[in-house]
Amino acid sequence: MRTNGGRFMRRRPAATGYGRPAGTSMASPYVSAVAALLHHQGLDPAAITRTIRDSAGG
Repeated sequence: MRTNGGRFMRRRPAATGYGRPAGTSMASPYVSAVAALLHHQGLDPAAITRTIRDSAGG
């Protein structure tokens, strides 16, 4: 993958051009950052998991 103006793009073009990847691999850096911030606030791992799951959309 490469980035183009902050947007991730596939190296191999789809039939209609480049696409935007989605899914859990794209979300994991954000979830990790949230977990780190919650840990810094003193939450234990179980509370971090609950907080993230309770606030997850979709």
